[in-house]
Amino acid sequence: MSEKIFTFAHDCTFNIVSAPCGILSLMVQLNNSNILGIGSSYGSSTICIKDAHIYYTDKNEFLLHGAGETNNLFKILIYNEPDSENIRVDFHKLQPSNENDDEKWKEMYNLDALGSPDSDNGVVELIDVYLDKLEASSNIPDLVLIGKIPDGCPKTIDTTTGILLFKELE
Repeated sequence: MSEKIFTFAHDCTFNIVSAPCGILSLMVQLNNSNILGIGSSYGSSTICIKDAHIYYTDKNEFLLHGAGETNNLFKILIYNEPDSENIRVDFHKLQPSNENDDEKWKEMYNLDALGSPDSDNGVVELIDVYLDKLEASSNIPDLVLIGKIPDGCPKTIDTTTGILLFKELE
């Protein structure tokens, strides 16, 4: 695997909150910024890391680049860094599989239609689109978050994958 050289680091807070059913709510708040990442995963860890750092090459990697564009969705891998007390999160940007896939790609962001019984984009179709995105994404992380596990918390977490979306708050 090739390494990516990151040119910027930003302080952030990283929260993992576990629900009784095993669904994890994830939140990345960039300090002194209006950029917020929200997502979900599966596991049993609950932790708040207030002094984490996210590494990137361009601020636009977090955000939408224009009206209707949907390239701020990331698959993520959360794990313990070997031989340290740090949590690492690798962010892999999800990309459209091909140019003809643009409408299906945009449907993934239509959260109102997902719950609608009148929706013509079924769950199976949506999962197929999501799996295509996973296959088209890179194995080299686009962003990396690293934070030290706070004192009083278990020093290891369950390795898990998930999905996270960055938004710019108004």
